[in-house]
Amino acid sequence: LLQCLPPFWRAWSAVAYVTGLRKSDVYKVRLNDSDEEIQIEAGKTKKVQRYPIPPWLRRAIAPCSGESLCRNDTTLYDVFGRYSKAAGVKRWSPQQIRILSANQWEKAQTGLGPLILGQSLPGWGKSTVFYLDPCEPLFKHIDQLAIPECLKGEEERDKAVWRERRFQQLLKRMNEHDQESVLAIAERFAG
Repeated sequence: LLQCLPPFWRAWSAVAYVTGLRKSDVYKVRLNDSDEEIQIEAGKTKKVQRYPIPPWLRRAIAPCSGESLCRNDTTLYDVFGRYSKAAGVKRWSPQQIRILSANQWEKAQTGLGPLILGQSLPGWGKSTVFYLDPCEPLFKHIDQLAIPECLKGEEERDKAVWRERRFQQLLKRMNEHDQESVLAIAERFAG
């Protein structure tokens, strides 16, 4: 879907993916590709939150630098509906991007999924989120957040291709029994 979106909506979706913000908070973001982070006051909690801007997000927002991400809901849902249909995928919504963000942050580091959504950490009280600044762990683990394929730059694509080739070469050197064992382990990790 991201590949089909015009630059503005690709930037909007990329910001929503990294931040896990509600759509009303994504609307408040003003894009500036020279910033080191996104700062936003969350509408629900009124807490100022900071989010890292990795290189691939900087590339996604560069064509829209200086713009506000504010649009109305009708436009947002119309665009997502139209481009979902054009991409041949099930209709996407901002809530699904928020859930995807939480899931991907959780894969990057246990505990970051609830944190990105402003929830308490597992095993901690509900007020945890008011005492913890999510900024530090997000900045620390941003390199582990999965990059959407269409937002990868040449360097990220080359790295992924190199990793895949290396894996294939290693598999070729193994006997069939070892190959099956490695694939079984990989399938367990992939969930």
